Parts: sequence; C-alpha cells; structure tokens
Amino acid sequence: MKKLREVAVFLRMASRPVPRVTRMMAVARGAGLEAKFIGAHRDRNLPSHDEWEGFPITRVGLPFPLLNGKRPWLYLRALASCNRGFFRQLRLERPRIVHASDIETFPASYLYRMTSKSRLVYNIHDNLAQRYALPSIIKKLLNVVEGIAVVLSDGATVPEEFRRAALPTWCHPRVRVIPNVPAENDRAPPPPLENTRIRIFYGGWLDRQRGLTALLQLSKEPDFDVRIAGEGSQEIVAEIERCKTATFLGFLRSSDVIEETRRCHFVPVLYDPSREINRFAASNKLAEAMAIGRPVLMNEELEAAKAMAGLNCVINTKYKDAGLAADRLREMIAAPNIYTDACAEARRYYEEVYSWEKVKFDSKVLLLGCRGI
Repeated sequence: MKKLREVAVFLRMASRPVPRVTRMMAVARGAGLEAKFIGAHRDRNLPSHDEWEGFPITRVGLPFPLLNGKRPWLYLRALASCNRGFFRQLRLERPRIVHASDIETFPASYLYRMTSKSRLVYNIHDNLAQRYALPSIIKKLLNVVEGIAVVLSDGATVPEEFRRAALPTWCHPRVRVIPNVPAENDRAPPPPLENTRIRIFYGGWLDRQRGLTALLQLSKEPDFDVRIAGEGSQEIVAEIERCKTATFLGFLRSSDVIEETRRCHFVPVLYDPSREINRFAASNKLAEAMAIGRPVLMNEELEAAKAMAGLNCVINTKYKDAGLAADRLREMIAAPNIYTDACAEARRYYEEVYSWEKVKFDSKVLLLGCRGI
C-alpha cells in the first residue's frame, strides 16, 4: 500500500456522525489531521457525498432504512455491504488513523489496520452484550467478542465507567473512559415563559424506548410546548409529525441542539429500563442539559439517575409514569427561586463532574497515542 496520509477516518453505521463522533473529529482536526466521516445510506434521499458540521461525508453500501431492531436479515445484509464499502473507501483514503464506532464497523477497520499498519481506535457507543434480550450465555459470548475487539485495537473508549465495568476485566487496561461532554459549554440564564408555556426539548434518537410516548402525552397539556428533534424509523417520524400538539424539528446540527437546549425549561432523559442497554445509557442530552444549566426529567431506573440521587435539578420519575409528570414540572416553574436554583445546581454539577478540556485532551491521546501530546 502507498504511504498513509495525515487523515483520520471515522466509521459508523449511520448517515451522519453523532455528537460523540463529531467531537472526536474536531479534536483530530485540531491536531492537524484531515477528518472525514464514512457512513451508511440510511436515508435514500441523501447523496453519496455530503457535508455535516463542516466535515466531509461519504456514504457506502446498499441503502437500508432505520429499522429500530426489526428485519434483522436486512440489517445483516446491509452490514456486509457496508463493511465492503468501508474497506474499499479506507483503501482509497489511506488514513493514518481509523476510528471505528461499535462492533458493526470493526471488521473493515481491523482488516485495513492489518494491511496498512494504521492506528485503530475502537469507540463503544453501546456495549454489544447489553443491546438485546438474549440468553445469558449468548450475552457472555458477545461480551467476549467485544473484549477481543478492544484488545485487537490500539485503544478503546466508552462514555461512562459503568460501561467499562461491564466489559471483560482482562480488556479494561485498554479502555479509556471519555464522557459525552458538549464543547459548547457556556451556561445560559433560565428562559422566560413565552405565552406562559413550559418548553421541553428532546434531541436524540427517535424510539419508543426513549420516552417518545410520554413526550407526546405531555405535548397535549395546554401550557406545554414540546419540541422534538432527531432521526428514527419512518414510522416513528410519521407518528411525531401527525401529533398536532408537538413540534418536530428534524435532524439538527449540534449547534442547533445546544441552542434549543438554551431556549427550553426542561430536558427529558428517559430510557425504557426493560432493555438492559437503556439502564446503562450515557446520555448526550444529560450532559448538554447540565452544561447549559437546565433541570432534567429522568427516570429513576437509570444508572445515571442513581449517581445523581438527591439533586434538585433532577425530577425523578418511574419510566411508565413520565407522561404524568406535568404537575411536578409546573410546581417547579411556579416557584421561580426553586427553578432558578435548580438551573444553577445543574451547572454546578457539570463543573464538578464534566470537563471539556479533559475530554479534549483524553480524546487526543486516544486518537494519536503518545505522538503529538
């Protein structure tokens, strides 16, 4: 193979990079590398070559829709097609660094590493063994598979310590915890009540297991303004668009997500605990809310909720009762001092627990190894 180029390529089975990936791409660019994203055709309306957040995008493989866990054979066929496309594109780009998101992109990434001697970084967004309701013996096997992927890479990362603890102990030394922390971290003052309406903003993956039913239920309250952004299956998007009491914003850039967070009163952090991976969620929404200084509506079954027990900036609820939380949100807004204090406490929590400068440094170390640090 020809000499490797000063390029970092980021792979993910998605049409666009998620915030955790775009932050890594920004770090790579800041280190003097050209950062590119190679993804999949999850939306037939998107071209093969595109731009997002200022980064070039190439989409490969057979088009296949967002499936929300349905039609597994279609997903497996697309997985094979995408990995062939990933490998061909990596051979064409000749990057010095490959960043593989989750196990789906690992085959092509590892094959390229073995044929090019590039650096391979493995980013675990969702632990493989926690994703599906499977017999324990199969989940243990999947965990071993992911541990092997960690060992075969030059470095791996997870967003929370409890995600690292869930991996096999023999791969822990190779795993660096890098939290989901937004780069845009200036606190914003609490917004006024526009026409006496309480604004809730959700930006993320659109799925029934992310509190969507509860949000649509809250949107029917006459004094609530529920705004929803993100991507999901056509069925889910159509359901949101049919709801006349909620506002659907589509898929937003990170800067627009932050701006919507500034303009809202509460951020929902809701994950159906019946699915194991949801209980271990490392939410971008939570970090964004804390950074801006906004209270969150969060279900108590989450590991993150347990870590934040006792904080007034967290309105705890059982997941099944989240759609009934309107009165509790009204009570906080009706007492301006309590709401303002909750906003300030959210920001204090961010400053105590999160650090963008540390995340940026750790990301650079992970991507480059010892070089350039």
